[in-house]
Amino acid sequence: MDGDSMEPTLRTGDTVPIDFRQNQPGDKDGIYVIRTGNGLQVKRVQVELGKQLITVLSDNPAYFPQPNLNPDDIHVIGRVIWLGRQVGA
Repeated sequence: MDGDSMEPTLRTGDTVPIDFRQNQPGDKDGIYVIRTGNGLQVKRVQVELGKQLITVLSDNPAYFPQPNLNPDDIHVIGRVIWLGRQVGA
């Protein structure tokens, strides 16, 4: 992990294994690795039931949500399934 957009949940330096089989956010809300115009990002993805739209969120309130995205507008790499963090430093 690199960056502060998912703090306090995820921090720079965290290790986040990804389940590449879970690449359809319509199946389950959660934290995903997505490919956008800005490269790879780790974001919270929510499916808006009944609308077939996706909202991409950062846990850090300093970043604005990206609501009402068409699922075809983002490429989901996989779902973050675990978090590892170094203790002390």
